[in-house]
Amino acid sequence: MAAVIRWVAVAALSLGCSEPLVPASYEGEPLYAHPNFTIQSIAPVTAERPRWAVFWLLDGFEQARFEDAVEQPGTSRPLRLSVGPLHLFTAPTADLLATAESGARYGIARLLAYDDTNGDRRKDPDEPFIGADRRGLLYAPVDLTAAESPTGHVLPAGYHRVDFPMPCGKTLEGDEDCDAPLGNACRSDADCGGGACWTTQGPGWPNGLCVVEADAGCRPRGAVLYEEPTRGDRVPARGWIPACSSDADCRTVDGHQCNLAIGGCVRDLGHEMVIEAIPRDAVCEPLGTKEPSPPGDAGVSDAGPPPPDGGPARPDVGPPPVLVPCVVDADCVDAPGPRPQHCDGQGFCRPDRPGGG
Repeated sequence: MAAVIRWVAVAALSLGCSEPLVPASYEGEPLYAHPNFTIQSIAPVTAERPRWAVFWLLDGFEQARFEDAVEQPGTSRPLRLSVGPLHLFTAPTADLLATAESGARYGIARLLAYDDTNGDRRKDPDEPFIGADRRGLLYAPVDLTAAESPTGHVLPAGYHRVDFPMPCGKTLEGDEDCDAPLGNACRSDADCGGGACWTTQGPGWPNGLCVVEADAGCRPRGAVLYEEPTRGDRVPARGWIPACSSDADCRTVDGHQCNLAIGGCVRDLGHEMVIEAIPRDAVCEPLGTKEPSPPGDAGVSDAGPPPPDGGPARPDVGPPPVLVPCVVDADCVDAPGPRPQHCDGQGFCRPDRPGGG
């Protein structure tokens, strides 16, 4: 398998020589900016005219499928393998928004890559998706209260980075005193009182994270139930993490951010688009919405729901790559794939050094 190739973008506002991300006449700040946007491929790119754009899920995250996503006009750009910032300068129009049960409007989007075979700079129905950002964007045109928000958590106006799959319902919240310094940095369980120290669980936690694991039998106050999606044979992490309503509530110094889809502090892994991997994961799963099983109870499955029935069959291009989260190289000893593997600068095990060495 070919090694991952990464090319640094030639300018902060450009991923291609002929099509800047912003018109030359624009003067102002982007509506959404993230310093880390990686576009990579684990195999040679075979698309004739690869492009990427922002696509919106009009049916909302509980009913939508990624193959039904609608492209936002004007966001399509030539695809270049690169590392650089992501800047979005336009908001979705009203026709690209979904409607929550409360009647409030919101948007859920994903950056998707496709092969523009006819060269018209937009995705046509017969042109295939060829890759996807591993994360997504949640958008609110105005501030939404918890009662109005589709997630059940306060949603400020603007763009917010979220992880897929999102919870299909409101994340469970704690209401007890559990004798644990929730959210503190840690090296071992001994640093966390009655809780546990997570380091490599889930997305990986730089400098550790004090949590209360789901099977501990206690629901800590000021916490939400976090559940890592099932990936391959790995046992998903499941536990109570700090609740939040903004990044200020999280340890941003250690790369943590407030994921407003769950209302909890998670690691910010940036945006990462993987080419030659068709998006197969669900838009939402019942993550963090199930009551934790009693200790020792193996009768409750953590598996998400089956794929939705109906609609066009997804192309069979083989399973998407499974990237194992890591903090140091030693975490990658058992990672699947070519040897040796190393922990890259994005927090995943790969068969190449950071930067493609």
